[in-house]
Amino acid sequence: ALPISISPSIDYAKKSSLKGYLYQYNYIQSESIFESYLLFEKNNKILDFLENLNTLRIGRGKSRGFGKGSLSLESLNLREKIERNKKIIKEMVEKKSLILSAKTHIFSLESGLEKDNIEKGFGLVSNHLINLNQALRRANDKLNFNILIENNNFSLKNTLGSLETISGWSYKSQQPKPHIKAAIPGSLYKFDLNENIDDKIIESLAYLEFIGLNKYSRIGYNLIYYPSITEVPKYAE
Repeated sequence: ALPISISPSIDYAKKSSLKGYLYQYNYIQSESIFESYLLFEKNNKILDFLENLNTLRIGRGKSRGFGKGSLSLESLNLREKIERNKKIIKEMVEKKSLILSAKTHIFSLESGLEKDNIEKGFGLVSNHLINLNQALRRANDKLNFNILIENNNFSLKNTLGSLETISGWSYKSQQPKPHIKAAIPGSLYKFDLNENIDDKIIESLAYLEFIGLNKYSRIGYNLIYYPSITEVPKYAE
């Protein structure tokens, strides 16, 4: 659980606290590190701005000293990362299996209800399993790869990890977001393969780390990576 900070509301006219008004913050401890991929074209003005931005003030409670952070940028050789992924994937394909590791929480949502009801959490069904065939079709659309992904290219054999409940706060409704069961970071997913995994599909798989599994990847969920053979426990192979 996150630490909690409690402080009174201030009446600036009387220079004293207001009766009955307390603020409670859940906060992330100092020295926490957040990592993200940012993809820009060359000579992008946003990138120029970020390169000159050393200190950040984010979140609530900034006047109370919360939310101060530092930003550092590091160049990413995307082609080098893709080739690294392709090498690992080819080693796994030779063994007729594929193992993914959760970089962030993994979940998908299914509901036949209207969007407003989904935001309120009515009728939501969360699922921590991965439909890799569907995720690859989405990635191919984004990359403009003309690759046929069949429904039986990958079948989930087993998972290794545990679940926890995640949630958040909706600024739109000013209410807590629905509680969702999700696989924790570090969870492993093992897939069986059919005979049709060619170099084009391996290339598509290699990009999946940077695109994510579904639409929730753009807010930091459902991101995966390919663990090297030495990172995978023997009992998970």
